[in-house]
Amino acid sequence: MREALNFPKWAFAGHSIGGMIALKYAVLKQKSLLKCICGCSAASKAYASHPNSIYCTENKNFNRIIEIMESLNNPNTPQVKRKELDFEWAMMSFTSEEKLKNALTIPNSGRTVGRALDYFRKVAVKSFDLRKELRTIQIDTYVFGGKYDAQCPIEFSYEIADLIPTSELTIFEQSNHNPFVEEGKAFRDFVKETTKTLKHV
Repeated sequence: MREALNFPKWAFAGHSIGGMIALKYAVLKQKSLLKCICGCSAASKAYASHPNSIYCTENKNFNRIIEIMESLNNPNTPQVKRKELDFEWAMMSFTSEEKLKNALTIPNSGRTVGRALDYFRKVAVKSFDLRKELRTIQIDTYVFGGKYDAQCPIEFSYEIADLIPTSELTIFEQSNHNPFVEEGKAFRDFVKETTKTLKHV
């Protein structure tokens, strides 16, 4: 896509699994990047074993998450029930129901694709580990995380920032997994900060 648009370099940003893709892209295609933004993410599969992650078998919500995923992947699950399950699942990644309801009023072109997430959870994540490669990144990298992240616990945002020599870390103190809507103004300020003069071009 970058080549088709005739951009010599561009910035790449990703959130959650998208953040993992951003890190992988930075490792493989560093010369194509001006900067990388990675949020609420992790550099390895270790996040799924952390008890504060809803995807860990030790987490109180794990069994319910699996039930929800299986129901959403079932074509026989009624649409009304799907909406209820989507809300329940999303609620685990917000600090309050008010913030989630507000987020649902904001236009959103993206959605979780059940089959893709299921493949990542059962297959791809088993070999995911970029921790050694992150030390080779020498471009401006902006890492952000929500203090109460229930998917990729905040410890993993700290880890990414510690491993990338040219990174800056921003913690959103009143957010779970979605600081761009949970702390909208603070997140917009963060984005503006990333547009300032690049230091490692």
